[in-house]
Amino acid sequence: SVQLGGQTAEFENGGFQANMIPKDGGNRFSGLVSGNYANHDMVSNNLTQGLIDRGLKLVNTTNRTYDANVAAGGPIKQDKMWFFTSHRVFGYQNVLAGDFFNLTQNTPVYTPDLTRPALHQEDNISDGIRLTYQLSKKDKVNASWDFQHTNICLGCSPLVAPEATYTTKYADPNYLLQGKWTHLAS
Repeated sequence: SVQLGGQTAEFENGGFQANMIPKDGGNRFSGLVSGNYANHDMVSNNLTQGLIDRGLKLVNTTNRTYDANVAAGGPIKQDKMWFFTSHRVFGYQNVLAGDFFNLTQNTPVYTPDLTRPALHQEDNISDGIRLTYQLSKKDKVNASWDFQHTNICLGCSPLVAPEATYTTKYADPNYLLQGKWTHLAS
């Protein structure tokens, strides 16, 4: 299978992905767990006095970025039926330099509230399961379901007043349901 674009729980990065042998599960249980996390204490700050003198109050930084994955597969019935499942949560929350909430809301004047910087945030979930049943030595049927959910703070950008932001669910529900029959013709 070939995938372009977004990320699923089965792959570390988005973009072009090729998986020549789909994960069906097997006759032994196995799995994986991985995770990454960073927050503002783990990021450098390049706000120099020269930038402060020119009016910059803060620089772009991250409040949090995270990625957690778990996957497992194995037999449901030895040599006959297998499963593979994968689950992922990932996202970020970034602070945007030079973008602040309005201290004087409901007036025609914008006054930056320097204690409340704007945020750009996205949170994602991906869940998938694949079941494989061996009909005979040469025939297998496979059914898979993959669900993805994204919450995006759409108004979180330098072009939109932060107090006017809202959260949206991107392509919700976003899922793929697929079935496949494989026959070995030899």
